[in-house]
Amino acid sequence: MDLSVKQFIQREVFEEIDERIITFISVFSSSKKKKRSFLCVTISYFHPVTLRLHELRMSDKGKQLTMLHSWLFKEIKLIDGINPRKSIPELEITTDKTYRWEICNVNEKESFIRQMWKVCHRHLASHKPEFVNISIPVEEMECRISQESESFVGTTSNLDNKEEFHTISPLEENDFKNLLSKYSMSIADAQSFSDKLHQQLSILDKASISYLKYFIIAI
Repeated sequence: MDLSVKQFIQREVFEEIDERIITFISVFSSSKKKKRSFLCVTISYFHPVTLRLHELRMSDKGKQLTMLHSWLFKEIKLIDGINPRKSIPELEITTDKTYRWEICNVNEKESFIRQMWKVCHRHLASHKPEFVNISIPVEEMECRISQESESFVGTTSNLDNKEEFHTISPLEENDFKNLLSKYSMSIADAQSFSDKLHQQLSILDKASISYLKYFIIAI
C-alpha cells in the first residue's frame, strides 16, 4: 500500500467527512473498459463508530477523485475471496447486488481482506459480513476466542463470589447435635424430626397466645 496515495485520498476525500482511511486497494472494474478505482475501508472519527467501504475513481486527468459507491459494513452481506488456495486477482462483495473487481496487485489482496475482517470483528457487534473463500486470519480468531473465554471465566468467578457458601458456627453445630440427641434421632430420620419440631413450635405458639390473653386481661 502506497503511503503517499493513502495520504492523498485521506486529504482529498475523507477529511471533510470526518472519516479516517484504514486501508485501501487499487482495483479495476469488471466492465470491458477496465477503469481503475480504489476500494477504501474507513472508520468515523466520532462515536458511534461507523465502518464504511467506499469505491473511488480518479478522473481521466488524474486530478480529482469521485465517489462511485459507499456502503456501511453492516450492509455488506458477503465478502468473497473467490479462491482460498490460490492467489487470484479477483474479489467479490455482495450488498443488495454483487460487485466484482480485478485487483491490480494480487499480493495486496490478502492483506486488504485481513484488514476488513479485523475491523469488522473489532467494531461490529452484529450484522458482520460473511467472509468466504479466504485464508482465515487464524491468529486474530484465536485471540478473539481467548478474550471471550476470559470474559466468561471472569463472569462465572463473580457469580461464585456472590453465592459463597457459609458454614455454620461450632456453637450452632453443637446446639443442633444436642437437639438431635434429645429426641434420640439420626439425621436420616428427617420426617420424625420435622414432626416433633412442629409440635414444639405449636406449644410455644399456644404459650405465647395464653400469655398475651393474660396480659390483656390484666390491663
